[in-house]
This record gives sequence, C-alpha cells and structure tokens, in this order.
Amino acid sequence: AVQMEGRAFGAVERPEETTVASLPTGQSPAEPRLGDQIESREWKAEYISSVAGNPIVAKVVDSDEVSTKSNRQRSTRSVNIVTAEATPLSPTSLWKDQSIRRLAYLALAVTVVVIIASTSIVYIKARSDGKDAAIIEANRPTQSPTMQPTQIDDGLVEAVAAFSPAVLEEGTPQRKAIGWLSTFDESNLEVNTVRFVQRYILATLYYSTGGERWKDKESWLEPKQHECDWGRFTVACQTNPSSQRIVSGLNFVNAGLDGSLPPEVGLLPQVVSLNVASNSLKGTIPSEIFNLRRLTNLEMRQNEFSGIVPDNIAEVSLLKNLDLSMNKMESSLPDSIYDLTLLTNLDLSFNDFSGPFSEAGLWKFKELVKIDLRRNKFEGRFPGRYEEVPKLQFIHFDHNRFSGTVPVLSGFLLSRQELTMSHNLITGKLPSIPPSELSSLAAGGADRILLRKVDISSNLLTGTIPLLVGLVNSLEELDLSNNTFSGSFPVSPSPDLPLWSSIRSLKVAKNRLEGQVPTNFPNPDKITMLDFSDNQLSLGLPTEFGLFEKLEYLSLGNNPIGGSIPRELTLQLIKTLDLSNCSITGEIPSAILQASPTTLNLANNSIDGTIPTELGEVRSLVSLRLEENDLDGEIPSELGRLDFLHVLTLSNNTLVGKIPEELASLSVLQEFSVAGNNIQGTLPQGMCSLLLPDLSVKDIGCEVVCPCCKDDQDDVCGNRRLRRRRLRVPAVK
Repeated sequence: AVQMEGRAFGAVERPEETTVASLPTGQSPAEPRLGDQIESREWKAEYISSVAGNPIVAKVVDSDEVSTKSNRQRSTRSVNIVTAEATPLSPTSLWKDQSIRRLAYLALAVTVVVIIASTSIVYIKARSDGKDAAIIEANRPTQSPTMQPTQIDDGLVEAVAAFSPAVLEEGTPQRKAIGWLSTFDESNLEVNTVRFVQRYILATLYYSTGGERWKDKESWLEPKQHECDWGRFTVACQTNPSSQRIVSGLNFVNAGLDGSLPPEVGLLPQVVSLNVASNSLKGTIPSEIFNLRRLTNLEMRQNEFSGIVPDNIAEVSLLKNLDLSMNKMESSLPDSIYDLTLLTNLDLSFNDFSGPFSEAGLWKFKELVKIDLRRNKFEGRFPGRYEEVPKLQFIHFDHNRFSGTVPVLSGFLLSRQELTMSHNLITGKLPSIPPSELSSLAAGGADRILLRKVDISSNLLTGTIPLLVGLVNSLEELDLSNNTFSGSFPVSPSPDLPLWSSIRSLKVAKNRLEGQVPTNFPNPDKITMLDFSDNQLSLGLPTEFGLFEKLEYLSLGNNPIGGSIPRELTLQLIKTLDLSNCSITGEIPSAILQASPTTLNLANNSIDGTIPTELGEVRSLVSLRLEENDLDGEIPSELGRLDFLHVLTLSNNTLVGKIPEELASLSVLQEFSVAGNNIQGTLPQGMCSLLLPDLSVKDIGCEVVCPCCKDDQDDVCGNRRLRRRRLRVPAVK
C-alpha cells in the first residue's frame, strides 16, 4: 500500500483521515476503465482517466468491494481497491526526492553552459559585423530610397501638373517624384518656389533614368539635404543674388543612366552645361531641352537616342559645344541647326543622318574649330571654300555619300590641322600646286603650314600623287589607299626641297603605283607605319629599310618586288611584317627574327631552305604564314613554344617528316594548315582537341591520318578532290 495526501480529482471530501488498509500480498487492484463509476458503502466518485497523467501522492483510506458498469455491460465482481484522497504533486514534495534534485541540478548546469556559449558567439559575431559595417558605412554614400511612395498630396499634384502634366499619370517618373516629395521629403518648401521646382525636377530625373541603378548614387533623394548636395560630382549649383543655390549644370558622364531623359530638365533655366555622355539613354531628345537659353555645352554622345534633331534647336543660341555622336539619330538636319553661329565644336558622327549638309550653312559657323560628320549617310556636294570658316581646324567627313572633287589645296586649307574624307564618292584628281606657291614653299613658306593629317582613302580619285603633298612639311599622317592613283611615288626634285620631312604614317595601298619601293625619306627614324601593298612596285627590297629604327608596321604584300630579303632588314620594333606574294626568293634571314613581331606573313613566294628553328624564340608571334613557298626539311618542334600563336599555315611546300607532338602545346591555335607537303603519320591527338570542330582534310592533307577531321578523309582523298595550289600573281587593279 502507498500513502496518499489530498483527494483524487472528482472525489468527495472525506471528513477525516482513516486507517491505512493493506492489499493482499501479490494482488494488484483492478483499475477502472474510462467512464466506469466507483461505488462504495460510504462514497462514490466519477473516475477520470486523465488523472492518470497527473502525478499524485496518495494515502490509503479505504478498501472495499465495488461493482462496475460500462456502456456495453453491467457486472458485479469483488475486487480489493484502494480509495484515497489525492492532491496534485507540489514542487516541495518533488524536491524531497534526491534523484529529482540531481536531475534538476544537471539540467540547470547544461542550460547555463549553453546560454553562456550562445551569448559569446553572438557577441563576437556582432562585434565583427559591427566593425565591417562601420568600415563599409564609412566608405559608402547614403543609400537611395528603396521604398515606394505611399502618399500623394493632391495639392502638390495640382500645382505641379501646370508645368509637368505627366504627374497626373500613374506609374510615371513624375508621379513617383511627387510621391517622394509628399511622403519622405523633409524640406517643407512652398510649391511656388524655385527650390521646390528644381527639387521635383531632379527627383523626376532620378526616377526616369533608373537612379537606383546609377553607379554613384551618392546622397540622391536624401530627405534633409539640399538638392545641390545630392550629387557632389553630378550636380553643379551657383548662388544667385538672393543667396539661393540654383542648379547650373548636370554632369552624368558614364554614370549608369538608362531609361529616357525627362522633358522637365528643360525647366532648369540657369543650366549652362548638360552632359549625359556614355550612358544607355533611349527615346528621342526632348525638345524642351532647347528651352535652356543659357546652355553652352550639350553632350549626349554614346547613348541610344533616336529620332530627329528638334526644330527648336536654334533656341539655345549661346551653344558652343554640340555632341550627339554615337547614337541612333536619323533623318535630315533641320535648317535651324545652322543658326547656332557660336558653335566651336559640332559632332554628329556615328549616327544615321541623311540628306545634304548645307555648304552655305557651314559657312555660317564663323567660330567653328571642329566638325565631325563621320559614319552617316550625308550626301550631296562635298563642302568647300573653307576660308569662309576661318577658325576651322579639324574636318572629318569620312564614311558618307559626299560627291564632287577635293577642295583646292590652297594655302588656307593647308593651314588646317586635319582633313579626313575617306569612304565617299569623291572623284577627279588631287589639286596641283601653282608654280608661284611652289616657289613660296621652297623659299620657306611651308613653315607656316599646319596640316598634320590627310585621309582621302576609299574614293574614286585618279591621276598621280602631286608633289605638293610631299612638300607639306607638317604632314605626319597620309592615307591615299584604295583609289586609282598611278605613276610613281613622288620623290624630291632637288636636295634643297626635301619631301616627307615629318611623315610618321604613310598608306598608299590598293592603287596602281609603279617603280621602286620608296625609301628616300629625310627622317626615316620617325616613321612607324608604311603600307604600299597591292600596287605594282618592283626592283627589289631596298637595304635602306634598315634605317627605319621605329618602324612597327611594314606591308608590301601583292607587289612584284622580286629579289631576296636583305639581311639589313633588322627592324627591331617591327610588329607586323607582310611580304606575301612579292616574288621573293632565297632563305628566311635570321635578321628579321631578332625583333618581336606579332604577325609575319611570307606566304606565296619562292622562299626556299628550311624553316628556321629560331622562330621558336619569337614568343610574341600570333600569326605565322609560310604557305605557298619552296620550304623543305621538317617542321621544327621549337614552334611548340609559341604560346600566343593563333595562326600557323605551312601548306604547299616540300616539307617532310611528321607533325611534331610539341605543336599540341599551342593552346590558343585557331588555324592550322600543312596540306600539300610530304608530311606523313598521324595528327597528334592533342591538336584535335585544339582545332575541333573546324579541322578539315584540306588543312591536313591525304598523307596524314586525321582521326578528328570533319570531312570523310577516305572519300575526299579517294576521289582526289584535294589539290595543290600555287598562286604568285600580284594583284592588279
């Protein structure tokens, strides 16, 4: 028997404690089931099974026989039970149990350890994060707002709608700007003030051009800051007589702007400079921009503006710099653009403008220093009479559809610095110099000439190259390529009249020039580029090329030059050497391998001997073309050292042996050809992985087993579809 204190849940209160009774030895009391009633002589109680889940301390007070009844049946049986009074277990009674106390102490100790460890980890991490955050925060500008405006002040909307009607439309940048002013701004400005208007305009600019994605948001839309302080480098302000800071310039060069330029920018009346170059702005140029009457600088280059130039462009009559280059502008220019008479720079290059460019309009630009119309579709007569534009120094009309003739090379035109008109439809001959002016030049008048660069390439010019061009002692760059000039290249008529005294770059490729390759330059050590390719020059390679110490580019390809490569051709700084299809004989001299060229093209000649092993030391080589010659011997394994080699063509020679395994080390090789030789064996497996999927039988030949060629080698070679090709005919127009 056990002792119980209190009474069981639901039991009636006993008046006094009774004597403890004992159960028979080895006999357990039967526990009533849920719903059974306990009946005794002195009291009865409803049995609640949930009591079994609540610990109790019991004292036996009675033992009796009971009868049980359930929902299914009723029966009477004699059992010995314990009737007791019970109370819920108290903490005090539990604590008396020693095992309970040990468990409690252990649990408390574990809990304390866990709390201490967790607190330490959180504290250390918080300190680390705090330091990092402090460092980041010290170097980070104030973050721009990321929340969307949640309130709209109808009074503000009504006032702003008078000058910015787009504010009435949901979702527009203007609507977002007024929402920000209504919800977050803390400036408390009156609506009719200049500051409120410019604050609204700058907020509209922010939302219209993806301000949250700008490269440097600085403190934009900071609620407490003056709007002039939102961008240290993007917003310029001046103080007016009323001590107000007024926006005078916007400078967003390469700032990450996208979207469109809002017309509200045209409502900043004091702005003198607007620069949004090198961004991703789209759409048309708002005509409202040209309401900025004080504007002197407008730069919009390298965006995605489309459409036409607004007719009201002449309203910015103080404009000095207009740069709309590298956009998608189209159609013809408005006549009003020629009324910008204070322009010093006009750049419309790299667009899709068409129609004529007015010659008379050009003459109105009395202050113009530079004009750039490159890469458009302008047509009509090439503008002339440049004496009408006295300050003009830089003239760029390349890649258009201008026709007519080259302007007379008067003394005035020769005083310009750059004249480029390549890729047009200009015809006729280059103007000759009158004898009187030639005498003046000989007497020292040429010292007053400033012309540094002339590019008339890719036109329809004919005749000879006039002597005058060589007499321009200031000329540094000349490009007459891709015309039909004939005769010989001009040389000095007397020692007292040197030609090409300042030339650095000379290009006369793709003409019909004859005679010897010119080397009679008074200052060969200044020249860095010579391109005489695709002409009819002959009489061998002059040894004087050894004097061209700074020459980096020499192209004589497709000329019937003949002879051998002189050993004096050292060219220590050469990067590109093209002597292809020049009827050259002899061996490859080691002299030309002492430099560090990136491109060496000796293809389609009659060069014999072996491939120099020294080529493996020219680590700078990117392209090596030796096809269509009479080279013999084996392919040097040293070529596998050329880590930057993209092109290696050795086809149609008399090479023997196998393809060296070392060539599999050419990890960037893109073009490879050895067909038309006596090479046998199998293509190294490593080269298959380099050249797939473009490797073909025509590149390897039928004698070499190619397990990875895209062609069916058995079929191609079995039908003899592979041919050896030798062409050594100089190109002639």
